This record gives sequence, structure tokens and C-alpha cells, in this order.
Amino acid sequence: MGYIEDYKTLLHRLLQEHRLLEARELFLAFHKTAVKYDAELCYLEAVLCYYEGKYPLALFWTERGKKLDAGYEPLQELFSLLTEGEEQPSFPVDCSFQNRRLRIVIIKGYLEICNFTLEYFRKVFEELGHEIYLLDLKTFRETGNDLLEFVKDGLDFVLTIDNDGLSLKFDETRSLWEFLGVPCLNILFDHPYLFFEALPGLPKVCVPVCMDPYHVFYIKRFYKELKHSYFMPLGGEEPQTEQMIPWERRSIEVLYAGSLKRVADAVNDDFSQKVMLYLSGHTASTAEEAIEICFRNLSQEELAASFPVLADGCDPASADDELLRRVIETYRFCDVNTQYIYRKELVRQLIDQGIHVTVYGGGWELLGWDDHPYFHRNSFAPAKECISKMQDAKFVLNVLPWFKAGTHDRINNAMLAHAVCVTDRSSYLEERFTDGEDLLYVSLEDVGAVAGRIKELLLDPQRAEKIAESGYQKAVLRETWQNRAIDMLARVMEARFDDETL
Repeated sequence: MGYIEDYKTLLHRLLQEHRLLEARELFLAFHKTAVKYDAELCYLEAVLCYYEGKYPLALFWTERGKKLDAGYEPLQELFSLLTEGEEQPSFPVDCSFQNRRLRIVIIKGYLEICNFTLEYFRKVFEELGHEIYLLDLKTFRETGNDLLEFVKDGLDFVLTIDNDGLSLKFDETRSLWEFLGVPCLNILFDHPYLFFEALPGLPKVCVPVCMDPYHVFYIKRFYKELKHSYFMPLGGEEPQTEQMIPWERRSIEVLYAGSLKRVADAVNDDFSQKVMLYLSGHTASTAEEAIEICFRNLSQEELAASFPVLADGCDPASADDELLRRVIETYRFCDVNTQYIYRKELVRQLIDQGIHVTVYGGGWELLGWDDHPYFHRNSFAPAKECISKMQDAKFVLNVLPWFKAGTHDRINNAMLAHAVCVTDRSSYLEERFTDGEDLLYVSLEDVGAVAGRIKELLLDPQRAEKIAESGYQKAVLRETWQNRAIDMLARVMEARFDDETL
């Protein structure tokens, strides 16, 4: 239960910093867990209610906490404050900004997965009382005047994914969003180097929201014209409790809900092989780090062979950022093609060791495994259907898209579906989830080793269910799309568009 102590520590800090929206979000998530209140948690909820101006609720939680531990001094002090005199106590924090109704434009684009995610944000924003205009790019030519009518009454921010709609113009020379002067929060589902053509032309009000802290570093290093950027880990969907199938009765033994991607037309030369070999031997490295290290260590002969245009007068060891950025962009698919190797090998090891693996997504059909008795292939399924399948799976596999300090929605959705998540590591995950207690970690250096652990848990469903439940309890507190949406609202309200700790 160490995560509960971390949860309390975080709550103390949020309350000390008067970050009430985020503290309330934490308690809303906590209410969904099976953890019982103690005196300290009662005290923290009472303080939050006090700051929110909910005097009767503050008194309720104080009295409840005293019943649990009458000797807990902070509760005694708070009770004295709440019951002193006949009038309600004054509140030292101005909470009005927390209740301000925001006006938000959400840009709906052309990809199903992006619109699926944006729908979570829209739902949370509207549940909290904010006003939403859904700008559908497919019908924008017919509905553009409706947008202009909406923004006449003010606009607080714009939300989009992967640059959709950010190129809209107010006139021939001016960006619509720069003209309106509002922040455009632009969630980048992939590494920024995949958007190298779009990033230089984004409006100055754009705030890239990155899936990994290293992506924030990348933008700050190579795209200094983008003044703000911050890290937002991917979230997950919490299914309805009545949908839950008991772990032991689930029909899918192991599920991989994702495509097997390989970029066939990526640059494939001696240098790309060198980078992929480096990544395979240094699996904690980012792709951009691997490319930079390999480039800086090129001999003049290797430089002439792989980069003949640069051969004259170029010293790889002292290459500037502009040159490095171009090299990284050229070899940007090295990580995708390295992931392909590990994803394929993980599934192959499991099925060869007698574990049934069900996959959904493209690319798997090219492997020729359809006759394997333990391999069960299905075509692409929409995101909502994949989440539904997770609720009928005992184990859910994941290999991260080389996010070395981030996470993936597949991980969060698996734990929120009460399945045992099996994934490789990142610094973000290791700070939050413990191997064998909340999930199973796979070593990319030995992906086959996890098969034995899965077999053991298939024979010990009580232990497996305990891991699944522990993963759920942690994920429901901090890893849902509701968490991400509320954090985004708090950042907008506080104009906090940078991560100072990065």
C-alpha cells in the first residue's frame, strides 16, 4: 500500500500550493478504489472542502476522521477552527478561478483514434460545466460562420491532436488562432520528429503537448520558435463496473491489441543498421540519442559512404543542431522498425511456449503464422472495440513505441480493465508501478523470459487477480483521461504551459 502514502504526500503538496482542482480530481479518483479512509485522508478531504467553501462537508469529514483516530492532532486543530464561533470561518484561498466557465474549441480531424481521444476531453470538460464548440474539419467549409459566432463571446483555448486545424487562416497572411490570441494545445501522439514538416509553420500560440518528456526536450532544442511545450502522459478509459468479467472466466488468454508496424520505405543503409544495432544494445536510449551518438562517432570514411554530400569539410563530432536535426529526421523510422522486431519476437516466444495469443491489427497477417495453433489473428478493430476485448482478457501485451520516459494508453486501458498488463519499462512506469505487484515487466533483451511468469499466473488465478486489482487501484487514481483533462484545465487556468522540472 505504499502508493497510498505517495498519494497522501501528493495531496498535501497540492493543498499547500492551493491547486484545488487537481486535489479534487485525485479524491474523485480515490473514491473509485477499494481503499478505506484513515484519519489522515479524512483530514485531507476536510481541508479541501474547507478551501472549496463547503463548510458542512468539511465538518463532516473532520468528525468522521476523529472517530477513526481521536488523537490525530491536525484533525483536532481543524475541528477547533471549524466550530469556533457561530459564523462560518473565512476562507484564505480565492477559489473563484476554479469555477470559471471556460469556452473551448475542440478540433475534430480525420483519424478515428484522435477523435476517440478528443471525445474523452469533451465529455470531461462538459461535465465540469465548460462550453465546447466542436469544429469538424470535414464540414468546416459549411460551418465556419458558426465558429466565428462562438468566438464572439470569448475563447479560452483550442484543443487538437497532431496539428489538425492549426493551419486555418483568418485572411491570406494571418493565422486564425494567432488572430484570436488563444493558446492552441496540440497533443502530439508521436515523436515530434515525425512532424518535422509541420512544426516550423505552426502558429506562435501553439503549445505542443508531448507523450514523453524527451519529446519536450527535443522541441525545446530543435524548435525554439515554439515557446511552450509540456509533458502529458497518455490516459486510459475506466469501463463501467457492471461490464467486468471475473479474471478466471475471461476467454482471451493473452491479448495484443495493436498493429505490427514496419516502415518498408524507410532509409535502409549502413547508417540505419548502425542506429538500429545501437538501439538493440541500449534499449533505454531514445532514438534521437542513438542517432546523434552514431553520427558523432562516424569516421571520415563512414561519413563519405553514408553522407557523401557532407563528406567535404564536415566533422561529425562537432556537428551543430541544425545538421543533427536533419540527420535525425532522415532516420526517424529507425525506432519504429526496431519496435517491430521486439513486438514480433515477444508474440512469437509466447506462442512457441504454448500460450494462446490473440492479436487485433494490421501487419500480423504478413508473418505467415495463421496455422500456428496458439496464434489467433483478427483484423483491425476500432479503439472502443479493443478496450472491450481487454475486459475479456487475462493478460494484455504492450511494447512501448520507444517512449523511454512516458507511457501508452494500452497500458492504462489494460489495468483499468482489470487485466494483468505485460509491458517493457520506462522511467515513468517504474516510478509508479512495481513488477509482480501491479503488472509484469518484460526485458527487451530477453522477451521470452516472461512466458514462464505468465504460465505460473495462469495456474494461480488468485495471485494474478491480485496483481490485476493492484494495477487497477493505482491506474484509476492517476492514469485516466479524466486525470489528463483536469490537468489540462488547471494548466490553462494558471497559464502553466511549461514543465519547470524537466
